[in-house]
Amino acid sequence: MKISLRRFVLFNLLLGELLAATLGISTILFLERQDLLVYIDNKLLESAFTMQRFMNQPHALSKLNSFESNLESLSAILPAPIYQYTEENFGPNLFHFFIWNKHDHLLFSDQHLPVEYFEHAPLGFSQIHYNNIIWRLFTTIDPVTKIRIMALQQTHLRQISPRNLAREVIIVMLTSYFFLGLLMWIVLARGLNILQKISDQVQQQGPDHLSPLDSSNLPSEIKPIIEEWNKLFDRLKLAFVREKRFAADAAHELKTPLAALKTHTQLALNAKNKSELINALHKIITGVNRSAHVVQQLLTLNRMNQPGITEAPTSISIAQLARDIIADLVPSALEKNTEIELIAPDTHFMIEGHDTAIAILIRNLVDNAIRYSPENSLVQVIIEESPDKRNVILKVVDNGTGIPEHLRERVFERFFRVIGNKSSGSGLGLGIVQQIVEVHHAIISLETPLVGHGLQVTVVFPKIYKLGA
Repeated sequence: MKISLRRFVLFNLLLGELLAATLGISTILFLERQDLLVYIDNKLLESAFTMQRFMNQPHALSKLNSFESNLESLSAILPAPIYQYTEENFGPNLFHFFIWNKHDHLLFSDQHLPVEYFEHAPLGFSQIHYNNIIWRLFTTIDPVTKIRIMALQQTHLRQISPRNLAREVIIVMLTSYFFLGLLMWIVLARGLNILQKISDQVQQQGPDHLSPLDSSNLPSEIKPIIEEWNKLFDRLKLAFVREKRFAADAAHELKTPLAALKTHTQLALNAKNKSELINALHKIITGVNRSAHVVQQLLTLNRMNQPGITEAPTSISIAQLARDIIADLVPSALEKNTEIELIAPDTHFMIEGHDTAIAILIRNLVDNAIRYSPENSLVQVIIEESPDKRNVILKVVDNGTGIPEHLRERVFERFFRVIGNKSSGSGLGLGIVQQIVEVHHAIISLETPLVGHGLQVTVVFPKIYKLGA
């Protein structure tokens, strides 16, 4: 189901406004009703005291007799309410009275009500239930004449709310509600136009065009999303660059060995004798091995370029890892009658890192040492602790031709090979080693061994500790 953000926000805002308006109107009417009850109580009290003043006038008692037959004249002396209530509920009989003299003899009653229900009511305000009607009473005694006056009223007449006020409030609410909804729609439309502009910018992006989205003049709530989106674009651009570079590298490196394979295959097909055929086949095998090595190095390099692909860091015994790798490379060393010597203390110095990456690093360094050393050579792998006991140092030493000092920085470049070096290789090994070193925050350096020739590769790994220390 398609959900509209504009409708969702507008609906919930209007619903909230409706609930708030309803609560506000209810509160206003409740408070107004409370004010009305207080007002009517005041009128009840005022009527009682008005009657009390009337009874202090000369011939008041004789006038009461005429009021009994003409209630309209009685209402003339009482205070009128300020609200215009309906005549049905508020007529001449709005208030009723009982008057007793100081001997509790009933002097006046404007309704035929049983006096015994009301005569014992306390002074002040009170309520009495009679004939399924609740009556509100106010009783007072004149301090001089001791005449007791009771003003009373049916409480159901007090439940009338000021209708005009309620009607006006509801009309104002409905009118404002319409204009509020229209205003919210306009504001939401303008606010959501920003999202439409962002959507238009995203639609213009492509694999060859991943420019960052403009995050200026955006609301603070949206800006973090755009910033994260731009970071995603940066990662995508790097990924596209890596893929293109991998394809270019593969095409570049495989073109020459594949061409050589084709040539040697044609020579094998056209061999005139068994000796020429065997020689061509050996060259084909060499070319296949070189191509396989290039492919393996390219895949390794590509994997090292992928962020987050490597396994979680673990504690690694670098000496044990070196023993396993050297054992795997012994057949290659035997082909050149090269001896590999591992010099490592019995203590297993540990580093934190990715064991697969460290294995690739050691393998590439030892393989390069074997590959670029002459026959009947010695390759040394030395693992030791730094003097400050805070680092583990890996050294791979060979006695080959070495690398001129002015080229030692360039050998870490992809596909770079020292001119004149006839050993097989892809020119990617040290580039892969450099990337692994960077991932592990290590330091690599190329030096000339103490014997004066060959190459010594030194890698210093930080954050080390002794196992069990």
